[in-house]
Amino acid sequence: MNTGTGNISLGTDAVQKTLTLGNVTGNTAVNINTGTGGSTYTTTNGTFGLVTGTGAINIGADAAAKTITVGNVTGTTAVNVNTGTAGTTYTTTNGIFTLNTGTGNISLGTDAVAKTVTVGNATGATALALNSGTGNITLTSTNQVKLNSSKAAGGTTTEAFAIKATTDLGAADELLQIGDSGADMVTVLGNGNVGIGYY
Repeated sequence: MNTGTGNISLGTDAVQKTLTLGNVTGNTAVNINTGTGGSTYTTTNGTFGLVTGTGAINIGADAAAKTITVGNVTGTTAVNVNTGTAGTTYTTTNGIFTLNTGTGNISLGTDAVAKTVTVGNATGATALALNSGTGNITLTSTNQVKLNSSKAAGGTTTEAFAIKATTDLGAADELLQIGDSGADMVTVLGNGNVGIGYY
């Protein structure tokens, strides 16, 4: 069906109907090609289903730079990504990976299942920065909390572990406390004095 420069309209009259294109028999194929005018699929409060059985679904997988947008930030809009045991992989090539949630919490590995959660790596100049406001940073373990440094010997005045306040504390200010659930056993004050024993 060729129309030259004329439009082709299928089922565009204002009457409710079902439009079916193609079938699922054998190696039947349906190809939709466009130029720079693009393709638009619009449903009005209806479900848009894309089901391929065991066939892969590729979106924006051609080797051309582009922006791919999924979802929007209007009202209660939600985007759900589900996988089976093959997992989910997010890969950027020398680009920034940003995860912003406004006032919403960010939970990683918080389901009640034993697992290993790994953040960062030890390659080259890789850095890991943890920042917080007045809500503090809390590290909690039902067993041990281990801090390991592989800094090589010979660093002289460059410490393997540095625990410092970013402000100049007063002489009576508490810089560091070490203890258990019963009491504090070691207290380091802002003037460098160390108190040892139960307080």
